[in-house]
Amino acid sequence: MIRWSGLAARALETLWQSFPAQSMTAIDVIQTLLLVVSAALVVHQLRQTTKLAKAANAQSLVAHAGTLNTLLMENAELAAIWYARGQATPEVAGPMQQERYREMLVQWLIFHENIFHQKQQKLLDPIIYQSWDRDLASTAREHDLSVVAEDLCAFFPGKFGEHLVDLRSRGSFQAGP
Repeated sequence: MIRWSGLAARALETLWQSFPAQSMTAIDVIQTLLLVVSAALVVHQLRQTTKLAKAANAQSLVAHAGTLNTLLMENAELAAIWYARGQATPEVAGPMQQERYREMLVQWLIFHENIFHQKQQKLLDPIIYQSWDRDLASTAREHDLSVVAEDLCAFFPGKFGEHLVDLRSRGSFQAGP
């Protein structure tokens, strides 16, 4: 609040100097001071609201990611499909399992696309985004993204697609054991 009181004092001084001394009554000074203090409080409240909204946003992302993790913990078949990372194993041999894997991966990437766009719009703090970006890099490195689409930029147009391609090129996905 010290920062605002300095700003309020400067604003009051500027207003005081702009009026002739005889035209400023005590009521005018009080009204001006109240106006400046009210404006400072509104700005402070907006900043607090923005911080709270960002925190709530980050919490909802964690809850959404937790849903997939819970699903994998509760369903051994889905876990086997997910952790095979697109590779044909005895547990993930049929086309139905490959399609389930593809759909899970697409949904996970769409989730990350949403996070990426929120970061671009400054709805997430950069420090919060770092861990999500590391998870996306891990996904790009460990999963066979070609099961989604050969052209990721066409499937995910815009900056997210470019970011995903960049992460995949920096990673080293290894097909097979």
